Amino acid sequence: MTESKTKRHYNQEITWRTELPDELVFSILSKIHNTKTLIRCYSVSKNIASFVSTIDTISVRVTHRNNDSLPCPQHDHFPEGAIPGLMKVFANMKSLKIRLCQCCSPPSPATFRAEVVFANDYYFHNNWCLAHEVGSLSRTTTDEFAALSFELNHQAIGRETKLVADMAIWVKRTFCTFYNKIFQYQPKTLSSWVTSLAPQKGFGSAEKVFMQKEQLDKFNISVSNSRVNENWLKNPQNVTYWLKNPSNENWLEEKVWLVGQREGSRIEIKRHVEKLLDAFNDDDVDEEQ
Repeated sequence: MTESKTKRHYNQEITWRTELPDELVFSILSKIHNTKTLIRCYSVSKNIASFVSTIDTISVRVTHRNNDSLPCPQHDHFPEGAIPGLMKVFANMKSLKIRLCQCCSPPSPATFRAEVVFANDYYFHNNWCLAHEVGSLSRTTTDEFAALSFELNHQAIGRETKLVADMAIWVKRTFCTFYNKIFQYQPKTLSSWVTSLAPQKGFGSAEKVFMQKEQLDKFNISVSNSRVNENWLKNPQNVTYWLKNPSNENWLEEKVWLVGQREGSRIEIKRHVEKLLDAFNDDDVDEEQ
């Protein structure tokens, strides 16, 4: 006689309970970084589900596209409508990381990181840092005192301020979309939520210079008068953050990013840029796992 589904599920439950110690089960699950795999584990048995629900740090890619944008072909995304279900499965969630892809962004090489910290049920603090690629600088000689050349992106010429302003509006709209869903279903344990977007694969790699608007204006004037060399970039008054490639000592070819934030001092914006880059340093590793 064929074993019933109910009896088979019961036997599976007993097997999980008797063959693996709880500590080992939790250790195995804690090493799984793919959220969809964890959800599949959640459906195996009540015992496994109880362990999955205790995992407190979750990272997901979520679909949030403009009407004229194409779906991302590289990653397996959660739809926005899956957020309530995520909150139910990971009922003890403390930290939520939502990652968007370039297909979700405005039509430009742009990136952002928005962070929300919940103080209690009624109060939260939020901040965001955004950046837009505006050009590239280079030095084609081995002389570090040689003047640098700077080339603005054609679409960025004369539009730097508007680009950042437009991106800020887009970030706020995206933030509100997710906030409305998360706030309605969030577990009591949720203390922080980060949404980030990378413009391309490997964004966290070196050879990037980040400047604020006043720094970029000063840089444009100085480079036109041939007064800018590598030492100019090392001055923290001139550059917000320089992610230099230590293996390339002879040549210089950096992308220039205009960076803005919601609020804060120069020291704080440097810290936000570092967090922005760190958000994507392990991006490919997490995706594979």
